[in-house]
Amino acid sequence: MSSAVGIRCSALLAKLIRIHAASNPLRTYSVLRAPVQRRAPVASRFLAARAAPALAEEPNAATNAPAAKTARSTPAAAGRSHTDRGRASGDARTADFEKSLAKLDMDVKRTGRVSLADFTACYEILKKAESISSQTALLMIRCCGSLLSDLKPVDRIKLTTELWDRLVASQTRLDISHYNALLKVHLENNYHFDPTAFLALLEQNKIAPNRVTYQRLAAFYCQQGDMDGTTKILEFMRAQDIPINETVFNVLIQGYARANDMTSAVGVLDMMRNSQLEPSTTTYRTLLEAYAEKGDMENVRKVLADVEKRGIELSDADFLDVVCALASKGHTQHAGELFARLRRHPGFFHDALDCSLRLLDYDASDLAYQVIGMLQLNKNVADRSGFGISFLKKLIRYGHPVEEIWHYASDMRQTGANPWAVERACEISLQLGRFDYLKEFFRKMAQNGIPVRSHYFWPLFSACRRDGNTKEVWEIMGLMHEVGVNLTLDTLTDYALPALGNMPSDEIIAETRSRFPAMSIVNPLLVYHLDSGNIKEATRLLDGHDIHINPSVMMKPLAEAYVKGGDYGAVEGLLRHIAQQRSVDAYDYVGQFLMNVVQLTKGDEAAMANVLKKLAGSGFTVSSAVLNSIDDQFGGRVPEQVGALLDRLVNRQTNLRLDTEGDYGKHPRHMGIEELEDHLKELKSKNMNTRGVLRRLLVEHARERDVKRAEEIRAELEAGNFVYSGAMHAQLIDMYTATGDVDKAMAIHQALEQMDSQFVIDSYKIFNLAALLVGKDRAPEAIQLLEQYIQKRGKPLELDSLERNIFRLLNAAAEKGNLEVVRNLWDLLPKMGNMVPTNQLCGPLVKVHLVKNDLSGAINAFEECTTRHKVTPWKNELMRKLIEAEDPKTLQQVMDATIKVHGETNALYDLAFSFIEAGRVKQAQKIFDTPGLRARHDRLEAFAERCMDNNRLPELEGLIGATRDIFDIDRDALYYHLIRLYGKNDQPDKALAMWTSMQEENVLASGKTLRALAEILRQHNREIPFDVPEDVTDRESAMPPEEQNLLQCIREDNLDEAMECKRRMGGKGQALSVKGYSYLIEGLLQKERIREAVKMTYELLENNQHPYPAVSRFLVSKLSRSGDVAQLEELLQAFPERIASYLQLNKHMFSAYVHANRVDEILDRYEKMEPTEYRLPITGLMALLQKYPNYLPRIEALTERCAQAGMLHPAIAVWNYLFTERRFDDAKKLMDRYPDLSVRLRTLPICERAQETNDPELLRQLIVTLRDHSRSNVALAYSYLIGLNCHNRDYKAALAVLQEAQEQAGMVLQEIRLPALRMLERGLIQMGQPVPFRIPEHPRTTQQERQMQQDIMPDEADSDDIKERKSFQN
Repeated sequence: MSSAVGIRCSALLAKLIRIHAASNPLRTYSVLRAPVQRRAPVASRFLAARAAPALAEEPNAATNAPAAKTARSTPAAAGRSHTDRGRASGDARTADFEKSLAKLDMDVKRTGRVSLADFTACYEILKKAESISSQTALLMIRCCGSLLSDLKPVDRIKLTTELWDRLVASQTRLDISHYNALLKVHLENNYHFDPTAFLALLEQNKIAPNRVTYQRLAAFYCQQGDMDGTTKILEFMRAQDIPINETVFNVLIQGYARANDMTSAVGVLDMMRNSQLEPSTTTYRTLLEAYAEKGDMENVRKVLADVEKRGIELSDADFLDVVCALASKGHTQHAGELFARLRRHPGFFHDALDCSLRLLDYDASDLAYQVIGMLQLNKNVADRSGFGISFLKKLIRYGHPVEEIWHYASDMRQTGANPWAVERACEISLQLGRFDYLKEFFRKMAQNGIPVRSHYFWPLFSACRRDGNTKEVWEIMGLMHEVGVNLTLDTLTDYALPALGNMPSDEIIAETRSRFPAMSIVNPLLVYHLDSGNIKEATRLLDGHDIHINPSVMMKPLAEAYVKGGDYGAVEGLLRHIAQQRSVDAYDYVGQFLMNVVQLTKGDEAAMANVLKKLAGSGFTVSSAVLNSIDDQFGGRVPEQVGALLDRLVNRQTNLRLDTEGDYGKHPRHMGIEELEDHLKELKSKNMNTRGVLRRLLVEHARERDVKRAEEIRAELEAGNFVYSGAMHAQLIDMYTATGDVDKAMAIHQALEQMDSQFVIDSYKIFNLAALLVGKDRAPEAIQLLEQYIQKRGKPLELDSLERNIFRLLNAAAEKGNLEVVRNLWDLLPKMGNMVPTNQLCGPLVKVHLVKNDLSGAINAFEECTTRHKVTPWKNELMRKLIEAEDPKTLQQVMDATIKVHGETNALYDLAFSFIEAGRVKQAQKIFDTPGLRARHDRLEAFAERCMDNNRLPELEGLIGATRDIFDIDRDALYYHLIRLYGKNDQPDKALAMWTSMQEENVLASGKTLRALAEILRQHNREIPFDVPEDVTDRESAMPPEEQNLLQCIREDNLDEAMECKRRMGGKGQALSVKGYSYLIEGLLQKERIREAVKMTYELLENNQHPYPAVSRFLVSKLSRSGDVAQLEELLQAFPERIASYLQLNKHMFSAYVHANRVDEILDRYEKMEPTEYRLPITGLMALLQKYPNYLPRIEALTERCAQAGMLHPAIAVWNYLFTERRFDDAKKLMDRYPDLSVRLRTLPICERAQETNDPELLRQLIVTLRDHSRSNVALAYSYLIGLNCHNRDYKAALAVLQEAQEQAGMVLQEIRLPALRMLERGLIQMGQPVPFRIPEHPRTTQQERQMQQDIMPDEADSDDIKERKSFQN
C-alpha cells in the first residue's frame, strides 16, 4: 500500500550502513522520539476544522480550594437516548470514566490535543480502578506526549514514568503496541533513555519488536545525532527483512543534520528517488526543520523554492513546525519570513494553538503571543472569553513573571481579542493555586479601573481555612480594603470567619475594630455561629452587645442550628429578643422559622410535632399564610398529628387527596401469525366458524411471502365458496410478484378485473408487476398495464413515494439493453403523475447504454440528465471507465457537469474514489491532498462499507493508503473494514499487519476493531498478541438466563412475558440489574403502562439505584404531561438530590400543574415564596400563558418581584409570549422596563413557533426588534427565516435573506445554522442556480445551540465549580 511502501535495502543503503558500521554489538532501546509527527497537510486538516470555534473555551481544572457552601450539582447528561443507548453497567464511576475516555479519544482525532484537566480527571479515576483495560492504557500512554501541550516535556516525562509504573503494577496486559506508544511519547518529549534496557525489557516480557519498534528506535538515535546507532538499527532491519519506508528516510535527514552532516541529509532525497520513493511534504518539512535549527535561512529559502518548483504544497502546519525549529535554537528573528507564507486554511486554529504552546517550551513567549494573534476572532464579542486561555494558563503554570502575564492579558482586553482575559487570568491563577499571582492581579485591576468583586476573594479565604493560616485571613481582608472592595455579609459568614478557625469571638471583634474601625462584625459573627450550630455563643453575643437583628437574615441559620443541635431554649431566647425590637405584625419571624424547619426536616413528622409543641407552649403564634405554605409543602397531605398541632396555633383543617390510575391490558386483535394458527386449531376443535381467522391468515401469509401456506389456506377457503375481496386479490398479486411467478400474478389480476373492475390496486403493486413483466420480456404488456391503470385511477399518482418501484421498472428494461423500452417507459411516467427526477430514477437512462458498451451514448445521456434534471446518475462508473480509457478530456467534461450539480468537494471525492477503483491510488492521494478539501466522514465510510460488502479488497487498501494524511477522519473505522475484509478472504497475516500499521500511524484501535481482529486470529488458530476488550454483549451473556430472556422479550415488544421473567427472578431471589430495570421501565412507558413503570422505579430507588438518566427523564416527562402532580412530588423526594436536579423535576412539576388545570395552586405557591427560591421554567410559563392568557397579570407581578431580585427568567417567558402573540408594543415596553433583558433573551421558542405556523413576518419582526441588542438571537432568526423560505421552495428569497444577513447585519456564514445553509445549497442546485457561498466548518452544532437556548434553572446551572469558573466574568 502507498502509505507503507516497502523498499528493500538497496545497494546504496547497504553502502551507507557499511560506512557507518560500528564494532559495538547492537544495543537495545527504551524510549524514543521520532521527528515531529507528520500532521496532515492543511488540505486535509482543514477538512477537520469542524466545529471548534476559533475561540472555544477549554475545560477548567477543578480548583483545590474547598467550598464553604455546597450547592446542588448538575451531573453530566449521560443518556442521550433511551435504554438501547444506555450504559450496560450501572456503576456511575465506570460510566463517567468511559465517557471521559471517549472525549479524550475524540479530542485527539479532532484537534490533535488533549486538555490537562480532561487527562487528569481520567488519570485520577484510573488510579482508583481495580483493573485497567489494555485499550485504556494505550490511550493514556499516547496522551503523555505532544498531545498534552499544556505541560512542558520535562513534566510530561514525569507523568509518563508515573503512568507506566502504575500500569505495570496493575498487571495490565501490555503488548507491543503499548511499548511502541511509549517510544513515540519519549520521542515527542525528547527523553534520553537506555535503548539496551528497553529491548531487554521486551525480551524479558517475551514481546517481539515489530517494524514500528525499529523505526522509532532509529528515530531515537537520529534525534540524538547518533548515526552509528542508527546504522545498527538499519542493519538489523535488513537482516530481519523489514522494509525501509519513507518514515525511516525522513528520520535519517534529521539524524544527519543533528550530526552536522547536511550534505548527507540532503543526499537522502536522492536515495529516496533511487528507491522509487518520491519525497513527500513530510520529507521536505524535516529538511526545512534541519536548516531552521541551524538558523540557515538561505538554505531554507532554497528548499522552499525547490518545493514550489516541484509543485509540492506545504501546509500551514508545516511552516509552523519550521518556526518551532527556529525557536528551539533561539533563531526567532527569522520567524516573520515564514509567517508571511501562512495561508490560514481551515484547521489553522488548532495548528496555531499547538504551535504557540510549543513555542512556550522554548521560552519564546513573545513569538507565541504573535501566533495567538493570528487566530480569527469570533464576530460575537460575547463568545471570546476562551481566546488565548491555554496560552495564559501555561504562562502561569510555569511561573512566568507577573508583569509579562499582565501585559498579554491586558493587551487581549484592550484590543477586544478577549475582553475578559484579565478575569480569566485570575481564574487560572486560582485553579493552579498561584495565590501570589492572584493578589497582584487584583491590585493591578484596581489600579487600572477594572472592577474587583468581593466573591473573587472567596477562594483565598478557603485556602487559608484549609491551611489553617489565620494571619493570612487578616491580610486578605486588608487587601480587600486596599482595592476598595466591601466585606459583604456572605464573605464574612461563609468564608472569612470560618477561615479564622477557633479564634474566640471577643478576639475577632477586637482585631476587627483595631484594623477596620468602620466595619460591623457582631451581626456577621452572630449569623456565623448560628450557621455553625452554636446557638449558645450566638445568645452570649446577643446578651453582651446592643445590636439590632435582621430577622429575615437570621431565621434560616437559626432553623439550621436548631435542627442540628436541638437547643430550643436558646432558640426561644433569640425569638423573644427579636420580639422586643420588632412587632409581630411587621414580620412573621416565627412563621419563617417554622417554614425553614419544615424544609430542613423534609417533612419529618416527629420533628415537626416536637417543634410545634414547643412553639405553642412558648405562646408563639404564626400567620395563616405561613400555614398555607406549609400545607402546600406537604402536598395537601399533612400528617394527622401535625395537623392537630397546627390547629392549636391556628384553627385550620386540611383536605387529603388521592390519585388513582387505571390499568391497561393487551387487545386481543394484536395476534401474530403463530397466535392466529393456534386460534384456528382451537376453533376447528370446537367446530366453530373459521372463515374470519382463515381470511386474516391468508393476508398475513401473503405478506410474509409464504406461498405454500397461503395456497393451502386458499384451497380451504375456496372449498367453502369463499368470495375474495379486492384487497385480498391485491395481496395475492403482490405475493406472486415478489416471488417471480408472473403467470399466477397476471391470472389473479385478470380475476380481480372480472370480479370488480372499479377496484384500484395500490400503485406500488402495479409498478412491481409491470417490472416483473419487463424482466420476463413482456414489455408491451407492462406498458399496457400501466396505461390501463392510470385511466382507471382517474387522477395523477404521487410518484415521489414510488421512486424505488419506478426504478425497478426502468432498471429491468435497462438490464435488457432495450433503449426503446426505457425511453417509452420514461415518456409514460409524466403522464401518470408529477415526478422529480433523481439519481436513482435517471440511472437506467445511462445504464442502458453501458449495457450495450456504448460509452459515448452513456456520456450524452449523463450530460442530458445533468442539464435537464440536475442529477448525476452513474457518474462514478463513467469516471472509472474514462480513467481506464485514459480519456482526460471527457473525464474533465464529466467532472465539470458534476461540479455544477454537487459542488467541488463532492466532485473531488467522486473522482478520488473512481481513481481508487481504477487502481490509481497515487492520483487519488493527490486529490485528497487538495488544499481546502474538507474531510467527509460519511463519504469515506460509505465507500469503505461498499468495498466490504462487494469484497473489493484492492479498492479498500487503496482508500487506506490514499487517505493516510487527511486530518480529522476516523482511520480506525477504515482499518476496521479492511481487517474484516482480510478475514473474509482468509488472510489473517495481512489483518494482523494492519494492527502494526495502525501503531505506525499512531492510530488507536477501537474495541470493535480489536475484537474483529481477535476473532480472525482465533478462527485461524493464531496467537492473539493483545488484550481483547470486553464487548457489551459479553457482559450481557454473563447475566442470569432469566434476565437475558427478559431483555430479549423487551426487544421483541413482549412486555407481559418480560414482567413474567422478572417475577420468576424474584421467586429465585435473583435481583434485576439497573439495565434490566431501565429497559423494562422504558418499555412500559412506551405502552402507556405508567403505573407499573413508576412501581419499577421505586423498586430501584429503594436499593439506592436509579434508572438510566434518559429513562428517568422519559418517566417524569410522561407524568408531567399527564398532570400527575402527586406522583412527581413523591419522586422529587425519592430521587437523590443530584439526579432530581439533572431531571429538572421542578420544571416538570410546574408543567404538571398546568396540564392538571391547577394553575392557581402553583401560582399561589410561588407568590408565597421569596423570589430567590423561585424555580420558574421559561417554556413552562410560556405554555401556561398560551393555554391560559388570563393569568398574564399574575405572571407579570411575579416577573416584577423576580426582576427586583435580579432574576429575569419570568421576564424572558413573558416577553416571548407577548412577541409570539404579536403584542410587539407590550414586548417593547417590557424590554424598556428591564434593560438587561435584551441580552439574556432566548428566542428559540419564537423561531420554532414561526416555523410551525409558517410565519416569516414574525421572524422579520424579531430581527428588527433585536438587531441592536442580541447578535446571536438575530443570527438564529435569520437562520430560521432562510429555512422557512426553503421549506416554501422560495430559494431566491432565502438567498436574499442570507445576503441581507451578511451585508446589512454583518453576519458571517459561521453564525448561520448549518441546516439552513445546506437546505439552501440543495435548493439552489435543484433549481439549476449557482451557489454563491461555501458552507463553512461550523463552530457550533445545532444541539449546542439548542442547549444554549433551553431552560436552565438557577439551581441547575450553578454548581460550585461552575460558579468558580464564571465568577471572574461577572
